[in-house]
Amino acid sequence: TLYSAFAQAESESISQNVKLGFKAKMKRGEFITLANPYGYDWDKVTKEISVNEEQADVVRKIFNWYISGSGSHTIAKKLNEMNIPSPRGKKWIPTSVRQILRNEKYVGDLMSGKTFSLDPISHKRIVNFGEREKYYTKDHHIAIISREVWDKAQEIYNKRSNHALPDGKSHNNKYSTRYAFSSKIQCGICGNNYVRRINEKRKDGTHKIYWACSKRITYYNYCQD
Repeated sequence: TLYSAFAQAESESISQNVKLGFKAKMKRGEFITLANPYGYDWDKVTKEISVNEEQADVVRKIFNWYISGSGSHTIAKKLNEMNIPSPRGKKWIPTSVRQILRNEKYVGDLMSGKTFSLDPISHKRIVNFGEREKYYTKDHHIAIISREVWDKAQEIYNKRSNHALPDGKSHNNKYSTRYAFSSKIQCGICGNNYVRRINEKRKDGTHKIYWACSKRITYYNYCQD
């Protein structure tokens, strides 16, 4: 038990020293990463970051499609149809697209401290929602997209994530352009978006497709006159 306690204390001490070292680097605006960010090449020896033009072209496409009206589902589908591998070398999914759209590195900025280690034993990393300090360095490296495109994309993203209601209240409605009427029909009672639904298969093998209020689907007695 004593050996175990000493080992844990030593592990915690080393972990604390490492954290202090990372914190000092983040304050100085140094780039800390275990893998190259998509669109860039990171030289661990020279500590320099350079643009990977092949991947950067994909990043520009994503931002340009997005500010032109395409949603993350549509963009992911386009990239897969073009046989462009995702950052992990697999197929693109909407989450991968959204991660790129929200990554400040593409405008040349650097946010450090997005995640942190929960404890020195499990080494589990969790998202930093304000529990620890974050450090933001503007114009840190070469940008792939312009500040104008970045600001426009963030404006659209925030607008799609949180729609304002006429009475000043707000509700989260997932924005989509997947279908012809996606995010275009709103409930006249609660203001939530209508979503596409498919009934169970009929005897003849066909399906009935209809649109209904997302709140009504979740809470059956909601939105009834």
